[in-house]
Amino acid sequence: MSKPELRCVFASMPKTERGKFIVLGADRKGQNFLYANGTNIYIRDINVRIWDTVNPEHVLKKEFHVQGGPIKDISWSEDNTKIAVAGEGRERCCKVITSDSGNTVGEIGGHTGTVNAIAFRPVRPFRIVSAGEDMRSQLYKGPPFKYEKDCKDHTNFVNCVRYSPTGDVYITGGADGQVAFSPDGKEVLTVSGDKTAKIWNVESREEVTKFELGKELGDMLVSCVWSGDNIIVVLLKGYINYLDRNNPSTPIKTLRGHNKLITAMTPSTDRSKVFTTSLEAVSAKSNAVVVVNKGNVMFQQEVKFGPTCADISPDKTTVAFGGKGEHNHFTKQTAKIFSLDWAPNSQYFATGSLDGSFVVWCLSTVFGKEQVCSRMDAHKKCSVSSLAWLSDNTIITASNDCTIKQWDIKFA
Repeated sequence: MSKPELRCVFASMPKTERGKFIVLGADRKGQNFLYANGTNIYIRDINVRIWDTVNPEHVLKKEFHVQGGPIKDISWSEDNTKIAVAGEGRERCCKVITSDSGNTVGEIGGHTGTVNAIAFRPVRPFRIVSAGEDMRSQLYKGPPFKYEKDCKDHTNFVNCVRYSPTGDVYITGGADGQVAFSPDGKEVLTVSGDKTAKIWNVESREEVTKFELGKELGDMLVSCVWSGDNIIVVLLKGYINYLDRNNPSTPIKTLRGHNKLITAMTPSTDRSKVFTTSLEAVSAKSNAVVVVNKGNVMFQQEVKFGPTCADISPDKTTVAFGGKGEHNHFTKQTAKIFSLDWAPNSQYFATGSLDGSFVVWCLSTVFGKEQVCSRMDAHKKCSVSSLAWLSDNTIITASNDCTIKQWDIKFA
């Protein structure tokens, strides 16, 4: 049997946290924007296509170890030869490196805490401005880049800083606010924890448009980007809204999905739709598998390991369950079995594991421990928290990387 082939990926939403900003990026043509969730990067175009960066055409060009702590923001120079990096570090929280070799061309000092944001002036003469949790923004000239002056107008953390496309001005956002310039630099978009987004005229400093996104806690805004004609904001609950300045009360569209661990998944009875759930945490303790029908115990099996999942075959003749321990009958996977589901024909079942793999097993060869096929890298460095069969030849998997993937199973 051939290796399962990945058909498509349902991307996660941005991971959000109350009181914490997130960074959105956009290309200069206004066709794509991107965000991160954990170790994954997601690129979306204005048609909401999803690109899988695991594919061979998206190879990693360079990798540099810049500093000892988390990186909060980066900014490219206009000629793409230098990158400004901001975050946390033991001695320095910011650096400027060359994009081809990673050599340092300036260390940005002066901040006394974490630096949350950084921006390159997009025209010559080059400047860099940084913003940090010491309630200051600082300006540097170069290269090599050296301190020029600072601004202490904020009374709380400075979370965002962005230069206008013309390089005439830069704007900083404090506390839970974020800013993004229009492509022509004449207007600026701001978002805030007060659940509103606003467009301002840069020259007059006057409010042009106000968007009210809701009244619930999850409607707080944590990020924004202005990509071409698209005005995009991210809500605390992880939704991405495309705003319409001509109709501020109603978004053009809303992208919804998971941004936390997917804990359960099941297809509809006709297997045309998939229902998924996501929770902060799930725990269970039991050393027995029990099948109950209308309050009556139909089957009970004591086991010497902690079962974590179980399923009854569609023809209702067989129960399969999984976990971790010495008494596992199937040993292809190297870690705890998190999920299990039978194929509609009751001849095969699939198991998903903590090691990021899924395996398809054939019932007729159970005692020979023969596995039909496997995908050991289904979700790299993550666990397969749930899986389900859409047909006898199609499986979907979900993971704590917040993605859902669809796979084609080809039987020889």
